Amino acid sequence: MQRPGYDSDHNDFRETVRGFVQGVLAPRREQILADSAMPREVWKEAGALGLLGLTIPEELGGARVADIRFNIIVAEEVAALGRGLAGSLSAHSDSGAFYIVRFGDTDQQKRWLPGLATGEQICAVATSESSAGSDPAAVRPAAARDGDDWIIRGSHPVVPNGADADLAVVAVDTGHGPADTSTTLFVIDSGMRGFRREGVGSNAGEDARAATAEQLDSAELFFDEVRVSDAHRLGAVNRGYAAMMEVLPRERLAAAAADVGNATRMLQDMIEGVERDSVEPELAELVTSVDVVIGFLDHCVVAHTQAELSDVDAAKVKWWAADIRNRVMVRYSQWCG
Repeated sequence: MQRPGYDSDHNDFRETVRGFVQGVLAPRREQILADSAMPREVWKEAGALGLLGLTIPEELGGARVADIRFNIIVAEEVAALGRGLAGSLSAHSDSGAFYIVRFGDTDQQKRWLPGLATGEQICAVATSESSAGSDPAAVRPAAARDGDDWIIRGSHPVVPNGADADLAVVAVDTGHGPADTSTTLFVIDSGMRGFRREGVGSNAGEDARAATAEQLDSAELFFDEVRVSDAHRLGAVNRGYAAMMEVLPRERLAAAAADVGNATRMLQDMIEGVERDSVEPELAELVTSVDVVIGFLDHCVVAHTQAELSDVDAAKVKWWAADIRNRVMVRYSQWCG
């Protein structure tokens, strides 16, 4: 069934993404899951196909596509092979690179975006904490002025791509007040003195392990008096919360797309295993529920392209897609035995 809002250009792009999934990701899937990280060559192959630079200006190596439907296609198709795979790519592109496109100045964009477009550099985003839901102000390291620089102290747990990221967009408390008036965004380079990360392993708390169960390359980020200049600041001082709220609906759509893409694949596997002419009422109900969620997702995506998507609807579709995927996962686990 042709989905409303998608045309031949979208369909052709979907075939390109499927080719990447089948030809590049699928042969490496088991190793990626075992390592909980994508090899650098996979990132570079995704970059060569233009999958990482959809929002990045053409002169900086991207495609400068304003239509979020192309990002949604990437999330859906990659998640069909693995939810964590889609989350890793989305954190890099839909969040990290987009923050720099949207709020970075010309020098910052020239410095960081070309490497993100090609996959030569990997980006992580530390703007919310998984155990705190999707509240962008839940966890923040803090910074204080020291002359013309900032000194950042603190930590940020459970960051996808955090273990191998070359760059990290980090929300920092610079006003020591309410989050909406005291948050500033910084881009942290992995080579900065005082910056370190630790993978989330067996010694982590239960919440942290649960949050990273389906996230690749996750790590806790630590800032031990990291000195940064304003050249690494994204946007105005204490205006980071507004920036995060602007990006949040986009991130929610990407998350919802990944959930329905993954749920659809699990359902397809189960349907193929059902004997011909047999009836599985629970399976039929789940298929119908996923189709309805996809319909709402498409509605929200079209609304986003028209700058009409509400924060409430973005939150609804993210929650609904995650809920139905969880239901499908329960049935899938039973089916797998």
